[in-house]
Amino acid sequence: MGASTPEQVEHLIGLGFHKAAGYSEGGFDTHAGRPESKDAILVVSELMVPIAKQCELLGINNKLELYQLATHRNVVPLPEKFLYWCYDIDDGRRMKGFAPEEAIQKLSDGKRFPAHTSLVLAIIRLDIQIISGNHRIDVGGSRIEKDLIPAVLLANGHPDHERPTLSSTRLSEKKGYSTYGMASYSRVK
Repeated sequence: MGASTPEQVEHLIGLGFHKAAGYSEGGFDTHAGRPESKDAILVVSELMVPIAKQCELLGINNKLELYQLATHRNVVPLPEKFLYWCYDIDDGRRMKGFAPEEAIQKLSDGKRFPAHTSLVLAIIRLDIQIISGNHRIDVGGSRIEKDLIPAVLLANGHPDHERPTLSSTRLSEKKGYSTYGMASYSRVK
């Protein structure tokens, strides 16, 4: 799924991520380092560029309220780096049809981690076509408030979701849908 290192860094620079982070193009490239394998996706930590700004740079409609963004947290192990690599990515297709809590359990049983918000934004950055038609990617590796998880969706014909939209859904939602899936990864470095 990942593009080559120079392509990913150049794409981020082209989108203005380096400026949003307060870095020159060269400084940004230095922080990226090199991945261990070709299946890696370069993730921009929300410590470097906040979620709302990442959405703006990517053209994603952010429907999360300020108080929701203030309570956003990751619940999966992540390195304390500004830029890092995630490996063996699934864009949510493996978990289509499962309710959020059920998907998290299945991923855990398979020794995988549910994706966090910055990773899902990176997945969409690499291939906007992943989020097409009536589709939602649940973000089980992050939480908002007490029992919400972020979700990125596109709903054809719905005026609020004509472009990919970051919103939220209940972690305890009991029903899975055939067009919804939870993204995941196997390791991060």
